[in-house]
Amino acid sequence: MSQSTKQLLQHLFDTMIAKDTDGMLKGFHDDAVLYDPHYPVPLMEGKPAIKRGLDWAMGVIVQPGFTITKIWEEDGIGLVEVATDHLFKGGKSIQFEQVFRFEIEDDKISRFVAFTPHGPPGIGGLMAALTGWWWKLTG
Repeated sequence: MSQSTKQLLQHLFDTMIAKDTDGMLKGFHDDAVLYDPHYPVPLMEGKPAIKRGLDWAMGVIVQPGFTITKIWEEDGIGLVEVATDHLFKGGKSIQFEQVFRFEIEDDKISRFVAFTPHGPPGIGGLMAALTGWWWKLTG
């Protein structure tokens, strides 16, 4: 992994912690893609869409928190694992591990995709939860 990749990712998370969406956007290509299932529109293509998503996130998160725990990168494609610790309006705090897949071209992010530790939604999630409950009961 190049030092510039590590610096770019650290800058991205530092500016999010500072709630500086314009600072975050400086690290993205104009036509970058950001995908994060936590957002109202998970697929954001281009800086205007990404800015809209980030502005929304900064409106609901009082204090974002990200600590990089691991980075792997080869030829501009990689993964960054983070310990996430957010404080939301109303005082709710959540902590979870999260992985982002990234692509970097010309020292800017061209693609950033979040993978979260949450189970599947809907009927798939219900079936998994019921099966897990049954397994606990039956050993």
